[in-house]
Amino acid sequence: MKIVIYCEGDTEAAVLKDFLKPFILVDNTIKIVNKRGSGNLKRDFTFDIEAQLAQPDVVIFWLIDLLRIPITFPKSIQADLDPVGQQYNYIQQHFAGRIHATMRNRIYICPVIWEIETWLLADSEALNRFFGQKGLNFHSPEDMAEPAKTLQDLSRRFRKREYDKTNDGLALFRRADARRIYDDNCPHFNRFVNQLLEMQGGQPLRPVSSSPSTFDAQIFEEYAGILEQIDQLLDEASEASFKQALLLDEKRKQLEAALKHKS
Repeated sequence: MKIVIYCEGDTEAAVLKDFLKPFILVDNTIKIVNKRGSGNLKRDFTFDIEAQLAQPDVVIFWLIDLLRIPITFPKSIQADLDPVGQQYNYIQQHFAGRIHATMRNRIYICPVIWEIETWLLADSEALNRFFGQKGLNFHSPEDMAEPAKTLQDLSRRFRKREYDKTNDGLALFRRADARRIYDDNCPHFNRFVNQLLEMQGGQPLRPVSSSPSTFDAQIFEEYAGILEQIDQLLDEASEASFKQALLLDEKRKQLEAALKHKS
């Protein structure tokens, strides 16, 4: 089996193969494809993925940072009680719908919350060694919307210089251990790892949501259409439009539940 991981930057391309070794089972090969930017990842998605999946022994993991992702989300998602979770689901469903149905069981769309530096914040041992400290500990790193900025602040405070995303990032990843990150509170990283293990026939270390192999494009199209209608009604800002938007929101919740059941 050939595992192909698409990513958007030089740091990921340099570290992912070694970093993920604890979760790569014997006899499987791994290839990293650096698309050099989320815009390129998005633009070339369908062509890249279907070209790779024309090879029957290839499975793809497609990583894209949620931070500054070049996608405009419906306003109703931004207003949701869990906007990050909704954005994560929307990205998966949006891109899965652009791949031929017969190929969807061999691609895992894995938005990174928020960027790969989130994983570094989850490894307290690596952080403390790198910054020469003892008490650095971020209990919920996925709640920190700009992890690279957090690393910048730490570098200015403890190393008295700017944080270099490439060189310092590589140095931190050499100290980091994916198994420690898995044991921290980084649930979307855990989901990615579990899918990686499950795809290879291994046992997920914790329960994992299924891949979008049973994705229902028709339900998603109806779901996306309702989101657009809700946005339009909210823009009208009349009492009647608000009432209609509330009715549509109930339908949205039903479709969302159906999509989660399908996945």
